[in-house]
Amino acid sequence: MQLENLISNPIKLLKEISNDHIIKPDRTFLFLIDPELSIQRIKNREKTISFEKVTFLKKVQKYYNKLADCDRYIRIDATKSIEELVRFCYNDILS
Repeated sequence: MQLENLISNPIKLLKEISNDHIIKPDRTFLFLIDPELSIQRIKNREKTISFEKVTFLKKVQKYYNKLADCDRYIRIDATKSIEELVRFCYNDILS
C-alpha cells in the first residue's frame, strides 16, 4: 500500500506498521483523559514535546478509540488516582 494512502488513514497506518512486527497482547489498557486536562497536568514542565498540543491529542484519542473496538481493549478513566489505576490493572491481569 502506498504511503500517501496510509497517512490519509491513520487507523490503517497503525495496523499496517504493527502487523508483522508486534505480537498482539491479550489485553491492552487504554487510559482515557480529556486532552485539555492532560495539557493542564504538564503545564509546569520546563520542556514539552512538540506533539503535546490539545488539537493533536484529540485526534490521537479519536483514532485510539476507533482502534479499541475489540474485546482485548479495556478503556480506563485516567483521571483516577495512580493507586486506583494500578489496582484496577493489577486485578484485571490476575483475573
